[in-house]
Amino acid sequence: MALALWEKISAIEDELIRRIAANKETLGIGGNTADDDGVALGEKIAVADFRPPFVWIAPGGGPIDDKAMAINEDWQLSYFILGVVESNDPHEGYKEANKLAIRASAFAFIDPDTGQRKRTIVEDADDMVRTAYTPTARRVVDESGRLMFVAGVEIRVRWTNMCNNEEPV
Repeated sequence: MALALWEKISAIEDELIRRIAANKETLGIGGNTADDDGVALGEKIAVADFRPPFVWIAPGGGPIDDKAMAINEDWQLSYFILGVVESNDPHEGYKEANKLAIRASAFAFIDPDTGQRKRTIVEDADDMVRTAYTPTARRVVDESGRLMFVAGVEIRVRWTNMCNNEEPV
């Protein structure tokens, strides 16, 4: 049975987190506790809750094509895979944030169970591609003057939503 639309979006986000978090040692993210996977999800996050470096998955929007009033819709959702690092050296912070974003976005395509590269992320979401790259920007994020560097890679996930399977509740 096909997933409801909201379940599919949630499953996509959960799988992005799982794929990136499965590689936290390689990426050098995550805290000292087992439950800190070094990955944050959301449009806005409390940076103070995360110890850099970490990966921030920021959902974006995307177009929906109704296929000329058919019962199916083509959905495209963007996710920004952001590498967040702290550094007092602007050159080093720039390089490390860009490296983290690019490497984390590559791991978004690797199934941790098989080690194989996949463009399918969840059932029926059969096309995932990197679509944009944004180099680092420096930010002062708190009163102590921490310098945070953020770089990002946009990933777009596409699928056809069968509207007749969608529950309105």
